[in-house]
Amino acid sequence: MSNAHEIMRAYKEHEIIMALDASSNAVGWGECYCDGPTIMSVVGGLIRPKKRRAAAMDRIDSMVEQLLELLDERTEVQGPPSTIVVEIPSGKTHRRLKSTNPHGLAIYGMAVGAVRQACHQWDYGVEIVDVDANEWTGGGRKASRVKIALALAPSYAQLFSIDKGRDASDGICLAHWYARRREPVVARDAH
Repeated sequence: MSNAHEIMRAYKEHEIIMALDASSNAVGWGECYCDGPTIMSVVGGLIRPKKRRAAAMDRIDSMVEQLLELLDERTEVQGPPSTIVVEIPSGKTHRRLKSTNPHGLAIYGMAVGAVRQACHQWDYGVEIVDVDANEWTGGGRKASRVKIALALAPSYAQLFSIDKGRDASDGICLAHWYARRREPVVARDAH
């Protein structure tokens, strides 16, 4: 055990995982507070454009501005998240959205891209991770994820009525999914 090159596997202490689920009308977010391998608490919220009937790009710009404010505010209180997870559309998104309007799908992609880019520009040395929607949802139904979000973060019940696209519930569930799959950090013992 006194080998100077012994490799140890341990989790980061006090790790915060933030997850974002963006659309052209809202950005849902979730955070998991982890102490070592244990998920201590889960919270979440919803960012909506200041003018919900504004043009698509104005809505997206408004949400990105509010996201950056949220990141700054939460960083002042608790420090920056160690990881920001961004859901990336995948598979048959146009079928799920029940849209034959390619413009709507393009705007959705622009919203996700704008949120992702804002996270990279805000970067406090935070790891930004893209997660394919089909990977983390496993093709499961949103209604099931809402139940999970309510169990993980009881405060989500206050958002449920305004979370029409279920972006906040997905942000909460994505943060929890990612936190459960964290790998221990490999560190060298300095003995």
